[in-house]
Amino acid sequence: MKNYRLPWFLCLLICISLSSCNLTRKTDVRIKSVTISPHSGSVGATFHVTVQFFGHNDNSDEIHCDETTAYDNVRVYTHDIGASDTRQTFTFPYVYNPGKHFLMCGTESGSSQAQPVAFTVVSGSEPQATQPPVDNPQAPLSDIKIIGTGTISGINSWGHAYSVPATTVLLTIKPDNSAVLNVVYTMNVDFTQVQYMNFMGTADRDSETVTFTDCNVGGDSPSGGPLLYTRQPLSGEYTCIHTPKGGVQEQWKLKMP
Repeated sequence: MKNYRLPWFLCLLICISLSSCNLTRKTDVRIKSVTISPHSGSVGATFHVTVQFFGHNDNSDEIHCDETTAYDNVRVYTHDIGASDTRQTFTFPYVYNPGKHFLMCGTESGSSQAQPVAFTVVSGSEPQATQPPVDNPQAPLSDIKIIGTGTISGINSWGHAYSVPATTVLLTIKPDNSAVLNVVYTMNVDFTQVQYMNFMGTADRDSETVTFTDCNVGGDSPSGGPLLYTRQPLSGEYTCIHTPKGGVQEQWKLKMP
């Protein structure tokens, strides 16, 4: 009597091996490097981050970066990794605690975790770059910083609605007319955690308005229209939406004042 078990067993091993290969390909993306600039900045400074990748990716993974200290851990960036991505760049302004901090980036699948990158936040204003001499010298432009108030509402990753007061609302306009509206608030889901919401855009100094074009979680262009930043308290409603691949859509709304 012939023994048919061996061929079937070999086929089963081959199928398992092929399945394992396919699963491995989905999580084969690796983080090559994470750089942050500047390495030191004042409270309110904008830090620029570049994350580089290598390896295969079929657009099924996400990159996330957390700002961490010995006492806290705050998500500052989440974005899908595109099939052809070799690098992603983002910015985040820091307005919370001075001191030494670390940026930790990893993939959602857990296939890659970069080494923590250190940066330092100091108190006080950022030093302004000196301007070259001109025939008709003018006072160099400086940062415009405007403090506001507001309320954060939205849907968290568990699908639960919330509404909390912002602990910090700070609009910063740089000499190059880049602008960021940084919001800090505290959530209490299973534990208390400080959260950030950042809107980035461009200022028009003639009309004294800011037009926002991006938000910190890599969502669509934020809604709300231009923000008038002089002659009245900061006022308006701005919404940022993020839909992670295969996850629950999250949205954040800032209402000022």
